[in-house]
Amino acid sequence: MPFLLASSYQQYLKYGIKASYEEWLHSIFDTPRQSKITASFWERNLHGEVIEKWSNIFGSENISIISVDEKNPTFLFDSYTCLAGIPPGVLHLPEQAVINRSLTASEIALLLHINLNYPKDARWDSYELFIRRGNIRALSSSPQLDPNDEKLMTPKWAIDKAIEINGQNVIDIKKLGIKIVGNLDRDDFQNIPTGTNAKIEKISIATAAHAMMGLNLSLLNQAHGKNIAEEFYRRVNKVIRGKFRM
Repeated sequence: MPFLLASSYQQYLKYGIKASYEEWLHSIFDTPRQSKITASFWERNLHGEVIEKWSNIFGSENISIISVDEKNPTFLFDSYTCLAGIPPGVLHLPEQAVINRSLTASEIALLLHINLNYPKDARWDSYELFIRRGNIRALSSSPQLDPNDEKLMTPKWAIDKAIEINGQNVIDIKKLGIKIVGNLDRDDFQNIPTGTNAKIEKISIATAAHAMMGLNLSLLNQAHGKNIAEEFYRRVNKVIRGKFRM
């Protein structure tokens, strides 16, 4: 679970939250299960409780979990094919993998600033089309990084709390008696970028350019199509209500 903190924050940013990384970390750790920013975080990431619910419904003998090994890119495919009885090699990494990298600290600062300044009366459709599927996708799918950009750093206090919770998750999972493939007892948390990023007030022209390239005509066409569909629905609904005096 400690490895999920930075990536989880980035995913929530893509849905428009307006909290900094540090603010978000305090919201989930200071009052667990009571975060007003992302209430669903612990519902997803208290893995012991999540898997226990599956076990109660399907039976522990019918559940297997795979603890992924990032150092072995084929581990997940090989493990799943073995469990499912699928011939080896049927599942494999795509020949041309789609780039979906983590955002840098500067790119995250840009996205947070967009969220903080995005019009309150704007529709979610416009944010999804132009920001989430436009600017953000352009950044995360670009292999080019500004050499001066830093990775998003996680404060040590947050990593320590996550490690503690993760340890209890492992204990709870092992008690269930389900089949475990791989190693749940990870101890490589020192690989997580640890610390605090300096406040970012400027970004490079390259970063801004990559974000701007997310605006394309196909997204504009989708926006127009949705507007037409919504206007059609509004008019049909008005006719029906008038006819039946609803």
